[in-house]
Amino acid sequence: MLAAMSTRRVFGTMHWLTLGAALLAPAAACESASDDGGSSTGGSAFATGGSTHPAGQSGSATGGQIATGGAPITQGGVSAAGGSATGGAPAPTGGQTPTGGAVSNAGAPSGGSATGGAPVQGGSAGAASGGGGQANNGGGGGGGQANNGGGGAGGSPLMCPPTAKTLKEAGECSGRLIGTAIATSHLNEAAYVETLREHNYATAENEMKWDSLQPNRGGFNYTNADRFVDFAVQNGMKPKGHTLVWHLQLPSWVSSINDPTELRSVMTNHIKTVIGHYKDRIKEWDVVNEAFENPNNWPDENTPTYRNSVFYRVLGKSFVDDAFKAAREADPEAKLIYNDFRSEGLQPKSDAVYEMVKSMVERGIPIDAVGLQTHLGTPNSKPPVADVIANMQRIADLGLEVLISEMDSHCCDGESPESQATRFHEIVTACLNQPACKAITFWGTTDKYSWLNTWDELDCGGRKPSGLLWDDNYQKKPVYTGVMNALLGK
Repeated sequence: MLAAMSTRRVFGTMHWLTLGAALLAPAAACESASDDGGSSTGGSAFATGGSTHPAGQSGSATGGQIATGGAPITQGGVSAAGGSATGGAPAPTGGQTPTGGAVSNAGAPSGGSATGGAPVQGGSAGAASGGGGQANNGGGGGGGQANNGGGGAGGSPLMCPPTAKTLKEAGECSGRLIGTAIATSHLNEAAYVETLREHNYATAENEMKWDSLQPNRGGFNYTNADRFVDFAVQNGMKPKGHTLVWHLQLPSWVSSINDPTELRSVMTNHIKTVIGHYKDRIKEWDVVNEAFENPNNWPDENTPTYRNSVFYRVLGKSFVDDAFKAAREADPEAKLIYNDFRSEGLQPKSDAVYEMVKSMVERGIPIDAVGLQTHLGTPNSKPPVADVIANMQRIADLGLEVLISEMDSHCCDGESPESQATRFHEIVTACLNQPACKAITFWGTTDKYSWLNTWDELDCGGRKPSGLLWDDNYQKKPVYTGVMNALLGK
């Protein structure tokens, strides 16, 4: 969910990969031949770049990669061709795993250190081509060892066997959750529900925003949010709460508060009450969303500015610390996430986000992960994948997890089906190669209900934005193939 975005600048260019003939399709504005060109009925977009429909998320990881001829990894062992690895007990936090493969919290071998240690760039475990199948940090020799670049005879990444038929099956093989935003208003549409079931991770698009949960002071309404959680759980999807503190979709009774003591009390009460209601069902929360203003509204590019929300205006930047502290008090076991857009690559806003969360870690403020929204295309940026990789790495070096949290890429600025598929392939691959990157969420499934259709800052010249994996008629697009190929290690 993006927030009130004013004019934004394009950042960088992409390094294009060739995905093969499977991605070729008519090149008109990323639309497949089955797109009907009709208008979306998915609801109104909010001020800029944000999520607009009720949404959900889900999915549990099932533990590790499969090497050629081997069995799924469970506790750290990598299957070799014709035999299983030995000594594959998981390493303690911060340490290296013994022979058998590195294990992250999601159970995926990473070719490097376990969660808490220094992540290894590009170190996804390779398929073993000879006996042994050991994973380590060294160079790849013929024996199927994983290494920093996946190179060496027998060491090319094999993320998943080609038998995977859905996004979640392909993601589970590398220990990644594959998510989507869910709008409960469309759950009576069978084709829509069918696309949701390709995922195992779910984010509520609007149902858990403040104006939905507490429209009147003290009057909490969980009807739609409960429906989202029920659907996610019943369909094997891990739900994520989104979002507790955001400057948009606030009821007027909150935005009109001017007293610091009162606002801090209202904010912390909202956080603790909502988390408390779902304490046994939701274990991941976007605590604060989009705290920073867009750089074009900063005094200069070297002076990061917090968004002029009621929270910053009345409480100052301490509202971020206060929100995360309240969330930890409400559920000591929950994963607490800071989420923002235009924070994916290396640019002024991503630098500001990095410095903020770095300070939080250094000061002992409870935070577990950073969500990189990844809404791509003008007026947002399209950062080079090398910058995305570097940004993920510096966040991981803080001991935090990384999530691709709201991905879409519209086709109003010259994007073709091929380049769109390549862009998604690159971002997904970057996540798979970063042990700290635990999940990839797309901001919806079908173009039919995408928030991009009604985003007032997007000028598509009468064409459809077409930013997601399924078209209006629920047909899979080339970009779907691009994502699947990345998850399958192709």
